[in-house]
Amino acid sequence: MIVRVRSSIGMHRVELPDTATLLDLKKKLEDATQIPSSQQVIAVDPSGATLLKDDSKQLSIYNVKNGDIVHIVGGKPSAPTSSSSSSSSSRPSSSASSSSSSSSSSSSTPSSSSASPSTLRCTHAPGATCVFCAPTSSEPTPKKCDHAPNTTCLNCEGMESKKNKKISWLCTHPPGAKCVNCLRIPKKGVKRACAHPPHMKCPNCMEGADAKEDPKDAPKGRCLHGPNAACANCLPAEEDDDEATFRCRNHGPHGSCVECIERREARKMKLKRQPQAHCTSANVDFTAATVFQNYLHLKKFKVNRCGLLYGRFNDDGGVSVDVIYEPPQQSTKEASVMLQDKDMDRVEQIASMLGLRRVGWIFSHPPRSKGIIMTPSEIATAAYLQNTYGNQAVTLILSVNEKGEGNLEAFQVSDQAMKLQSKGSFVASVGVPMTGQTAPTGAESGSAGSGTKAMLREAVFVEGAETREADTSFFIVTVPVKSAGEKGGILGADFPVENRDPAQASSDVKVHMMHMAGKPFLQQLSDFHLVLYLSKNYFDMATDIPAMCEAVRTKSQGALEGYKVIMESLASM
Repeated sequence: MIVRVRSSIGMHRVELPDTATLLDLKKKLEDATQIPSSQQVIAVDPSGATLLKDDSKQLSIYNVKNGDIVHIVGGKPSAPTSSSSSSSSSRPSSSASSSSSSSSSSSSTPSSSSASPSTLRCTHAPGATCVFCAPTSSEPTPKKCDHAPNTTCLNCEGMESKKNKKISWLCTHPPGAKCVNCLRIPKKGVKRACAHPPHMKCPNCMEGADAKEDPKDAPKGRCLHGPNAACANCLPAEEDDDEATFRCRNHGPHGSCVECIERREARKMKLKRQPQAHCTSANVDFTAATVFQNYLHLKKFKVNRCGLLYGRFNDDGGVSVDVIYEPPQQSTKEASVMLQDKDMDRVEQIASMLGLRRVGWIFSHPPRSKGIIMTPSEIATAAYLQNTYGNQAVTLILSVNEKGEGNLEAFQVSDQAMKLQSKGSFVASVGVPMTGQTAPTGAESGSAGSGTKAMLREAVFVEGAETREADTSFFIVTVPVKSAGEKGGILGADFPVENRDPAQASSDVKVHMMHMAGKPFLQQLSDFHLVLYLSKNYFDMATDIPAMCEAVRTKSQGALEGYKVIMESLASM
């Protein structure tokens, strides 16, 4: 992990293992700050209210994570051996005689009078000077400024020379480092190496990235600090979706300005209704839809059901729905909840062998208040399906009125809903098990929004007003529903549907064969639910089922003669 440490000489980046202790951090800082590890006092906050005391404890115990900033609030840099010995020898001589102090002042910048308590506040290198150790004058000694190096106050006004030189006495870093006060702005064309690690970028190494020049010869770096410091230009940039490639010329990647704020405000979505859906029509096999509806009539609409649609995307922009697969679910009068489905991979394989693909989903619901077509969770689910399986994916809704009459409608969600879902802006969760997970459909929690309002994690503009609560009608687009025709779809729907009450049984195969007696065996086998049941109980998924599906898809009666004998024997048992 990387821990950033702020001291009196600047910011330091320290790379440590996740199991590093406080002592490991102090040893890493010894070379950078020239402060012995035994004298370092590290705190979580600049004021020093929360100190890290036990060196043997790991940083994770102090809740120090990757990217956090800690502060050195105690300890002074140790001076080199030669200079420290000379300074220590000069102090007693100053109390003995004035002549020895004058000789020592010729070899070192500080005078003997600087041995006063004010010199203890000096934090610069031995060869430098500041307002505390500079020769005294008739004017009173100025106090130490506590502001940033590139700003001024009443104490330091007028200290800059007439020639507009840099105010070097404001520098508090060691001799090997540099800051804005002791560096002159380089002229154009001056090459400087970036001071950040190789995996990071700053505006200096991003300029000319598309140029044909050799990267080794390209100009790098405008970071003017020392190798152990960091600035806004060399810190790692935060991830920001579409903003990842944008860099404002006014500041570094972590900065902001009025232009950036205006740009972010302009990029906020302005909700508007989409006049036309991507899917031109939903051609539904009404045999499959009738089987789905008849089960609800059998239960007197006291339960709700949902299912996945398998079919084909047509060249004219429409969708053909041939199969409705109902995964395991908990059905109540208010909603249906899809459960984990261990057969999801098998279903996808058989559908692919039959030349089908997932084209949407279907659900039923009891009578709702006026104006409620789809709830926020249903909109998020439809948007996910369109983002995953294509913008032609459709949502079928089987509703029942107060008289008990069913009504089948088709809808899609708008492009804006798809974009919001891809960015995770809907508070409501997706309600379809894509990989076997348990997910709710139809039921809404209070935080996700009401029936007509969808809660969003990012603000949008609705009719000029900024809000995080959008009307669901902005996202819903109507799709015309058409019948698949007199011939119907490529598959039948006579075999009992899986995951219903009562469950499928071996006797259902016999009843199905008796019911379909006298019809060609190809027509008897052309049932998705029958093929799925046979793959789980009688035939091999790797050899037999692909041959059956290929014969059904291509309508090849001759390839099924062997399987016809087996099916007739199963029916006679």
